[in-house]
Amino acid sequence: MILRWIRACCSGRSSPPPTAGAAPGPGLATPSRAHWPAELALALQDAREPSALAQALFLQLQAWVPLQQATLYGLAPAATGAEPVLRLLGGYGTADAPDSVALGEGLLGQCAQDRRTLCLDPVPAGYWRVASGTGQAPARALLLLPIERQGQLLGVVELASLDRGLAREQAALEALMPVLGARLDALPQLVHGAVPLAWHAALLDTLPEALLVFDDTGVVRLANPAALQLFGVNADGVLGQAVRELLPDTPLAVSASVRLPLTGWPRSGPALALDATLAPVPAREGQPPGVCALLRLPAPDPHA
Repeated sequence: MILRWIRACCSGRSSPPPTAGAAPGPGLATPSRAHWPAELALALQDAREPSALAQALFLQLQAWVPLQQATLYGLAPAATGAEPVLRLLGGYGTADAPDSVALGEGLLGQCAQDRRTLCLDPVPAGYWRVASGTGQAPARALLLLPIERQGQLLGVVELASLDRGLAREQAALEALMPVLGARLDALPQLVHGAVPLAWHAALLDTLPEALLVFDDTGVVRLANPAALQLFGVNADGVLGQAVRELLPDTPLAVSASVRLPLTGWPRSGPALALDATLAPVPAREGQPPGVCALLRLPAPDPHA
């Protein structure tokens, strides 16, 4: 429940009215590339097999970048005495992608072998053509991005576009690869029905907004790295402590999602004016009810 609510907050698609008596907060920052990792993590969370993961990935990327063709390859375990190869997990807009590619073979294999992004902008004439039902056109940008997890190569994403704007999104797309790597690494366990706790931890770690969860007595139960950084504390300095030491004016219970301004007090430095989105967390599995708080610094005034 919390994960789906975070997704709505980050994407800006959910803007429920404030609860009675709550002051509406200032306009929240519009969705930006900084929110893409958390958005992608939530888009991939229901994928339990490689083809579903690939389709969820490409569907989400289409919303952000110009994309006409794409493939996702995973590194297949090598048989005894054999070299590992990249196996096709899924594609978009292409029917002739090879089922397997050896490390070092072509640009795809070279990207995997070197573990570095390859960007062709522009694409050499005749090298890559994007096909559609009405014909073919030369690709204008091509990106190949390695997928790694804890120092281990897991695969490669290949993206092609008729728009050179794809190449300008290289840095933003590279920032998504740790999220994709975490999900790809979890697939063997997901196939057998177990969602690893490490996946949920990785999601919260990638969330750029500060997130606190506290119970109905005001005790902080969860804080992500962005929250620790915002308030200048470590985990021991906030977990199990009173949330009102950090957010003196926060309500300890809400009946529905609400946005309001709050003042935050870091352990050192001046007070912070924060845009807060609060949502109720129901009691579950012996845990008391509480509140999940997503906190942002206000968007800068472009006219200031």
